[in-house]
Amino acid sequence: FALAPWLRSRASAPANNAWMGNCKGAPTARSDESWRHNAERVLAEAVTAAGSLLTPGHEDPIAKARELIAAIGDAANKKHVTNEEKTSDVAWLNFVATEIWPYVNLAVKNLIKTTIEPELQASLPSPLSCITFKTFDLGNVPPSFTHLNVSKTNRKNHPGVELCIGVTWPPEEKGDLVDIRLEVLPGIEVGIQQLKISGEVYVVLRPLMETLPIVGGLQVTMVAPPRISYNLSGAAKLMKFPFLKSTMNSVITKLLTDLLVVPNRVFVHWLTLEQQKEVDMSSMQYPQPEAIVRLGVLEARNLEGKDWNPIGNPTSDPFARIHIGDRFYSTPVIQKTVTPKWGDDGWFDFLVYLPEQIVEIELFDQDWLLNGKEKLGFLMMQDEKNEGSLRKVAVTDLLRVPDKSWWKIYHGKKTEAAGEICISVQAFALDCSKALLMRPKEEIPRAIGKANAQALLSVQIRLLRGLPRKFAAGAGMKCI
Repeated sequence: FALAPWLRSRASAPANNAWMGNCKGAPTARSDESWRHNAERVLAEAVTAAGSLLTPGHEDPIAKARELIAAIGDAANKKHVTNEEKTSDVAWLNFVATEIWPYVNLAVKNLIKTTIEPELQASLPSPLSCITFKTFDLGNVPPSFTHLNVSKTNRKNHPGVELCIGVTWPPEEKGDLVDIRLEVLPGIEVGIQQLKISGEVYVVLRPLMETLPIVGGLQVTMVAPPRISYNLSGAAKLMKFPFLKSTMNSVITKLLTDLLVVPNRVFVHWLTLEQQKEVDMSSMQYPQPEAIVRLGVLEARNLEGKDWNPIGNPTSDPFARIHIGDRFYSTPVIQKTVTPKWGDDGWFDFLVYLPEQIVEIELFDQDWLLNGKEKLGFLMMQDEKNEGSLRKVAVTDLLRVPDKSWWKIYHGKKTEAAGEICISVQAFALDCSKALLMRPKEEIPRAIGKANAQALLSVQIRLLRGLPRKFAAGAGMKCI
């Protein structure tokens, strides 16, 4: 790890980025000289620190990295220009959604039968491994688009335009629209009611070319899995199958993460063979991480006691689940406490591809009797733009505050804290330098628990041939 290209690119990017204004009015003014002065100042600090970030002579390398990455995250955020959240701004998106929704309904139904159902059967205990979807219909009401943010990006020297689109389904006023029923056992059915999905989808027009058709491709991704909530009815409600809902949540979250959550994405292009020679097509489909965040959930306090205690106050068996991008980590379970301390066991390494990438931390009470878990709370923070509202926490939010700060967790839609967690973060940028692999042991970042990475190896499998046809269908590959 070393502080190098990522910081330099982040620092210099705003200097040449003009703000994009709403077509209904004049763009927000900010002089190029102001951008350039700020960029040169941050760049000078970054270059000065680059050679000594992880050497013993640096006064506080982690603090310096934190300061610089947070500053550059601020600069990246300033490039975003948000259309006022008016219906007219996203009316064209809502019109498109209405027209294609019947096809989306059929595509999701096919995905359920071919992918989610087999995964669900493989993940459930043997008595329930015959579970099937009897009916699946999302209704005829499309999702509603709540906001549209536009920004200019430049990755791997390939400029592009990024659209961040807020999606909510179903619209609040439409109520319950779905008809979804599963057969868990012969003759025993379970229904899904009050299904709600919301999140932010990033659509990136990249690369931009100097020849027609100008836009060479389209990328679709998400910085975090969508928020999904629903209730079970029928047999599941009566028989209390806690593992059924948790297993369904895990299967659906994993599927969406593998498909759309960074670094994963859908990439479609229409470049000619000659144009493809001018573009790093690999980075378009499989982007490389820009930094590594070494994150630790050290302890928690004031958690809810879920388990009855005959000799005192109720307690829980808490553990934390951390999710950044497509990487997950669960801490060990600490039994019979509402003030767990994980220490080194709460650390893990995560890859960061975007400054606005979301950090999801959930706390659960392990239910040993039913082999399930109950949610104790999840990491959120006060939304500065909407007083009284909560929002998710981004990587840059953690880097802007002192290390080992206490963060509140919340449960459901309540705005009252359900406890607090202590989080420690270390940030490292990546540098492709052979000399870094030959460093003395004392200059290598210290491992903490399972956060023990020393370098990042990226392997691309571009071609597989010679596989017998009978083994080719559904073939996968694993690098060990």
